[in-house]
Amino acid sequence: ADSDGRPERQRRGAAGAVFMDGQFGTENGGGPGTIWKIDGITGAVSKFADTDTNSGPGIGNLAFDPTHREFFASDLDTGLIHRIDIEGNLIDSFDHGVAGRPAHGLAPVADDGALMDIQAAAFDSEDPATWGYTQDARRVWAVAYHGGRLYYSVGEKAEIWSVGIASDGSFAGDPRWELTVKADQDYAVTDIAFDNKSFMYLAQRGPVENRYDYSRFASSGKGELIRYWREDPDDPATESAWV
Repeated sequence: ADSDGRPERQRRGAAGAVFMDGQFGTENGGGPGTIWKIDGITGAVSKFADTDTNSGPGIGNLAFDPTHREFFASDLDTGLIHRIDIEGNLIDSFDHGVAGRPAHGLAPVADDGALMDIQAAAFDSEDPATWGYTQDARRVWAVAYHGGRLYYSVGEKAEIWSVGIASDGSFAGDPRWELTVKADQDYAVTDIAFDNKSFMYLAQRGPVENRYDYSRFASSGKGELIRYWREDPDDPATESAWV
């Protein structure tokens, strides 16, 4: 703050910099990795869960497993998928970069430990490369529960993977590559949905931006909504069972 006592906006990192009031609900005990809930009757907002590993990139997506009454949250900082019970307690997590990729013959990729540090000179509010995202090869965006498996998207050149959910609700340890998205642009898939006929819908979003004048938060362009269905029976001549 200067002589008027009001906070001053900073584009780049600076000593003593803090997130603006209200950005992550810090006044109510929140942070970048906090998940909030809204009471369906009163409309009251309260904290549901905290993912303490998130330094700023935030949560990519949430999914609910109605069979085991648990939630899943993708962490854009670490690349982990957190499993959360109905009371908001973190149970465990799944690391796609380490445990998922080798199932498709890919080298494991551990989190590089990058953090969002708004007090560091290298931080630039308009440059996502300085925001502490985990590497693209392990960055999980969308998550969706369907048919006893958790489906999730990875990276900008989006791949769809899944991992089984065991009878006790835990990760089954059987990650499976499902498909590589074919679209006009290599945009991340930030949402996955299934209908009652088991068609899978994938929604793309343009690359993340953050204009200093608040004019844009994602790159404009042609993000697509893509529908897939699972072959029945599976055609061994195709790499993926989804077409």
